Amino acid sequence: MTAILSFLREGGAQPEGLPSVNEGAALGYLLTKAKLWGLTIGFAAYGYSFYLLLTWLPGYLVKTAHMNILKSAAYTAIPWMVVTITDVVIGGWLVDHLIARGGKETKVRKTILVIGMLLGLAVIPAAYNIMGFVAPAVTGFIVGASNSFSNAFITAGVVLLVGIVFYLFVLGRIEPIPEPGGGAPMPRPA
Repeated sequence: MTAILSFLREGGAQPEGLPSVNEGAALGYLLTKAKLWGLTIGFAAYGYSFYLLLTWLPGYLVKTAHMNILKSAAYTAIPWMVVTITDVVIGGWLVDHLIARGGKETKVRKTILVIGMLLGLAVIPAAYNIMGFVAPAVTGFIVGASNSFSNAFITAGVVLLVGIVFYLFVLGRIEPIPEPGGGAPMPRPA
């Protein structure tokens, strides 16, 4: 808690005050920024695979592995435990550790993001954004049309690859977007 208070006292928070432009103009300004699109599409790709596993993995295990629903629930919990441990515990610690050792913040964060998404590509061999609605619907359509989960998992892998491309080549430096009209955001403490 004291680290958060220190961060805020040292100017790490966004400046307060009225925006220099109206909300519509601010949204238009943000929509012209590649950084916004890189982050949005990269995160949407992650969300697609997240919701595919959340909504379809139990049914996949029941149908293809002939498990009962309770056993499929137990097996479904395994990827969530792995993701939680790797994303939150290991990923968070590793980012902080590498930056503290002198790693460039953007390079470290993007590398960890991409490695995490590459690990998510393991969905291919298994053959709080909008993707929470899209992934279950697309997966249902694919499974219904092909009577197979393989193509649904391959689709999730392709979506993750698109997200990786946007994180690597469109997102740019991980830093605040400047205010419209050339106003710079407050610098973050080193």
